[in-house]
Amino acid sequence: MSTNSRRCLRIIWNRTSATAAGAGLSLLVAILLAGCAPATTGGTSGAPSAGTPSTPKPVSCKPDGTSIPDGHYSGPIKATIKTTMTISADGISLPNAGGGTEAWKGTVDLISSGGKVTGTITMSDLGLSQVGTSGGVQVHSVENGDLKGTIAGPASKPAVAATGTGEWASLDAPVLNGSGTNTSSLSGGLHITKADCSSISGDAVAMFSDFMSPVAQYLAVSGDGTWVAKRQ
Repeated sequence: MSTNSRRCLRIIWNRTSATAAGAGLSLLVAILLAGCAPATTGGTSGAPSAGTPSTPKPVSCKPDGTSIPDGHYSGPIKATIKTTMTISADGISLPNAGGGTEAWKGTVDLISSGGKVTGTITMSDLGLSQVGTSGGVQVHSVENGDLKGTIAGPASKPAVAATGTGEWASLDAPVLNGSGTNTSSLSGGLHITKADCSSISGDAVAMFSDFMSPVAQYLAVSGDGTWVAKRQ
């Protein structure tokens, strides 16, 4: 036992015979005990005491232009897509054969390993777009419907493979299919415009243009569709 410990114990023992009032004695003993922590010799060992902050795990993120860094990214899509149809046949051009506006609302959710990307994309409530001649064939037609797809490929250029259902019409060139169908297979790029350690951004209009590539000679696409997915 250390000298300090022996002294503290002797003081407490001696005070037990004191004539002080019980309340005062209790207070004195508490004060003495508070100052009698055992002396330490040598270094400490074992786990750190409670309250010691742990070292935060380093974040793996190496931004590289439009290549998606490591991480989980998720965010909403809100885009306005405008379409204009032009038909040229037998030397006659109809530059305003049809057109319309579609309102896209959906989500992008993906995980990047820094080298490869996997994820999903969904859209719905696409509004109304009738593109084609009145009472005639349609190049692209959609009212209310859903689009569901997967995202995969290199982090520098991820691709989208999707299916449009509901009231989607097929992508029909004039006179090839006058009735259309209610399902379309769609493919294109995710078109990342910016990628860093906090978020990624993409161009939904460019992605839609890819979806329309089978009828690109008939359909011009414009609009506003920059989306942002934040790092989770």
